[in-house]
Amino acid sequence: MRRRLPFACAVSALALAALSAGAPAVHAATQPNLWPTYHADNTHGGEDTADGAMGGVSRAWASAPLDGKLYAQPIVDGGTVIVATENDTVYGIDAVHGGTLWSTHVGTPITSGLPCGDVNPLGITGTPVLDPASHTVFAAAERVAAGGGVEHVLVAIDDGTGNLLGTRVIDPPGMTTSAQQQRGALLISNGTVYVPFGGLYGDCSSYYGWVIGSQESLGGGLSWWQSPGTRSGVWEPAGVSADAGGNLYVATGNANNSSTCDGGNSVFKLNAALQEVGRFADPNCVSDNNNDLDMGSAGAMLLPDGSVFVLGKQKTAYVLSSSNMGQRSSLASCFSAGGDAYSNGTVYAACTDGSGVVALHYDSASGGLSTAWHGPGDANGPPIVAGGYVWVAAWNNSKLYALNPANGAVAQQFATPGMEHFVSPSAAGGRVFLGAGTQLLAFNGQNPWMPGPPPVQGYWTAAADGGVFAYGTAGWFGSKGGQHLNAPVVGMAATPSGRGYWLVASDGGIFTFGDAGWFGSKGGQPLNAPVVGMAATPSGRGYWLVASDGGIFTYGDAGWFGSKGGQPLNAPVVGMAATPSGGYRMVASDGGIFDFGPGAAFYGSKGGQPLFAPMVGMTGAPGGGYWLVAADGGVFCYGPGAGYHGSTGGQRLNRPVVGIAPTADGQGYRMTAADGGIFDFGTAQYYGSQGGLPLNAPMVAIAATG
Repeated sequence: MRRRLPFACAVSALALAALSAGAPAVHAATQPNLWPTYHADNTHGGEDTADGAMGGVSRAWASAPLDGKLYAQPIVDGGTVIVATENDTVYGIDAVHGGTLWSTHVGTPITSGLPCGDVNPLGITGTPVLDPASHTVFAAAERVAAGGGVEHVLVAIDDGTGNLLGTRVIDPPGMTTSAQQQRGALLISNGTVYVPFGGLYGDCSSYYGWVIGSQESLGGGLSWWQSPGTRSGVWEPAGVSADAGGNLYVATGNANNSSTCDGGNSVFKLNAALQEVGRFADPNCVSDNNNDLDMGSAGAMLLPDGSVFVLGKQKTAYVLSSSNMGQRSSLASCFSAGGDAYSNGTVYAACTDGSGVVALHYDSASGGLSTAWHGPGDANGPPIVAGGYVWVAAWNNSKLYALNPANGAVAQQFATPGMEHFVSPSAAGGRVFLGAGTQLLAFNGQNPWMPGPPPVQGYWTAAADGGVFAYGTAGWFGSKGGQHLNAPVVGMAATPSGRGYWLVASDGGIFTFGDAGWFGSKGGQPLNAPVVGMAATPSGRGYWLVASDGGIFTYGDAGWFGSKGGQPLNAPVVGMAATPSGGYRMVASDGGIFDFGPGAAFYGSKGGQPLFAPMVGMTGAPGGGYWLVAADGGVFCYGPGAGYHGSTGGQRLNRPVVGIAPTADGQGYRMTAADGGIFDFGTAQYYGSQGGLPLNAPMVAIAATG
């Protein structure tokens, strides 16, 4: 919705320095590109072919903690990184700056009642998939069904807004839903979303390998394939791959049969309707069954010549012909799990047995494989190839490696927070993204894609349900959105560091996020009038609350210098602001001003004067003055530092203005409307808004980084 106004100022771009000597030559300007599915495309080859060499790589950002652990690989649509958590929430993260663009909660994850397993809560584990044409993300969530028990649902989300476009249950007849885990990556081919299933860790109960097909519209009937034998699951993080003709390649784990293969430790070729058209079984499949040596622990990867590569726990790599599923070659290798990558005649396979990622030269003419090198012993995650490096997460040792593809030597490495099993990075736009615990991490090459000058300012808006939206340099540190509140949120304040914020509800309840300290509240206590706003002390170690009758409540190092509580007012108080010296002011809906404490000099008001619209808020200026804002966006300036930079007074607005916040330099301000629209004036830069997007509750407040 928000329109940038003509007097908004531009800010020059920041230079990014090269951080390592001897790095590959840096490619020309990197453009935004896609990483729409696990390991980049439907072959699951794991190579970023759109960008050149990254050169020296540096840490870019870490997202605010998300609401659950990340097992799925991040996927990317231009400037948005999509990640999914085990709390059944899908997030859109700003690829350039790391702020949360949106989040969509799609169910209640499973926390009890499963026969076994090692993921708790169990929500979204498999990597989602993106349709770039429609900008629709599909994810498979395990959640508590309406009548209890476990159900698996396919959800469709608009990746520009986070809007939930639809859901459907994808459990076929005969599936024991409590015994099936959705671990493998989703895949789109010819308008169908394919979702693989395996069992839970511990091989408990009665489960099968399944692949479920649903139209992208989420309409029509489901199609499905079920493995011939019990426990021959399709559990690998890589999921299934697909060729240009729409055929799928499905690798299975061990079957529950000690005398025949029974569909275990095999690679199946299925047509688009999920009918079997070919099969290869490991010659040692019976022995593999007996020893839990899943051939399908890393999936079936398609090579450029049409061959199929597969290597699993059984430590034998196979190259198969996709046309007849016959064996072309084999090579003794390593215990592999997760997913593989391919680039320029070399297969890179994840080895989880301590031998490190392995590079296998591939001769397309003969189908032959030969070992080229092994990487560091703890480099055990599913690798990708991007920016001139082989990227591998050491998920059991909290590292991210960038390896030289020629010899496996460590070019760069980064310490990370703890990671979950088999996590794999992704790459797009000259950046690498990695899920680590409950955070998304980003690493920049020397010339990452930038959509414009990097932000030097930031701001948050808050809705009545406690939802918080972050823009520019403002980090997202949490919210109350989607949670039950005793009373609606009515205001917010930022900490001086810009690394946290408070929300206040009309009952005086306080909610703290980031580095915002909790110093007390009025929540649960009787009030003569509802709280309507708050302000933080200059130190950030306290805050004031103000009620509509002008009553003041102080916490932390906030001094009490008087109030209007118990005194007659011509109009109710609607907001407050702190002075740089530690005092405070209140504004009433008629524009009347009440000053208290150090630095709270009176510079004027609109009290007793006619207004086109009632006042809705105020904010302080760095020089000690103040701005008032009315519901029509009219701005009134008083005192030192409170210059006039424009307003929307006299203009038609879709929804009334509800709050105002200054820029750090005092040479501008922003307003937010109830629909989340943002209006910038002076040096205030525009970084986005919720205007024109659906909100669960109206916006009520705005705060800015210092």
